[in-house]
Amino acid sequence: MKKVILFFVGVALSMTSVGFAQETFTVAGEVMYSTDANIYVCLHTVQTFPDWKKTLPPGSFTQTVKASPSGKADFNFKDVPRGEYVIIAFVDQNGNGRLDCDTWGFPQEAYWTYKENPMPGFGTNWYDQKFQVNESVSGIVIR
Repeated sequence: MKKVILFFVGVALSMTSVGFAQETFTVAGEVMYSTDANIYVCLHTVQTFPDWKKTLPPGSFTQTVKASPSGKADFNFKDVPRGEYVIIAFVDQNGNGRLDCDTWGFPQEAYWTYKENPMPGFGTNWYDQKFQVNESVSGIVIR
């Protein structure tokens, strides 16, 4: 009897864990840039966004791409959990693997966001740039 009960408890637990499995999606697009420098494409969550100038997001949310002769570089993030994100791309002109900023925190290398900044020169904020991922997203163009 104990074996039968344990079996049904095990089946119930495994069905519960399947119900709680997190859905994931793909976020894909292209960056337009005219040189062959390394371009970092970063998919930020609300947790990683506050330090976007200092720290790259975890590896699964950062890609290094190079523009083709036509000036396009494709990116494709897989297994992205449902949620809100911001995409920031920057050109690593000196090859040090990070976005260089001056002592005031202003970027010294070219960077772009997925959505156009409504107040250029006043920084990048989460609320203007975020977008929802609740299905796969493709066709994003960053210029």
